[in-house]
Amino acid sequence: MLAVLKTAYQLKHAKGGRKLKLSLEDLLMATLQYVREYRTYEEIAADFGVHESNLIRRSQWVEVTLV
Repeated sequence: MLAVLKTAYQLKHAKGGRKLKLSLEDLLMATLQYVREYRTYEEIAADFGVHESNLIRRSQWVEVTLV
């Protein structure tokens, strides 16, 4: 899963762009916590130290990329 995300991230940001506040590993872990443990985005965002809206957007990108 991580290899797929790294490839997709490199293709999306081939020309550059802003760096992620969460590493891809942490982003994948946060998404899996949301899907498997039914935790709220608010709880997960607090654990990782990012804003809830940022986590929601990035998690949705992970879900779409992996599907």
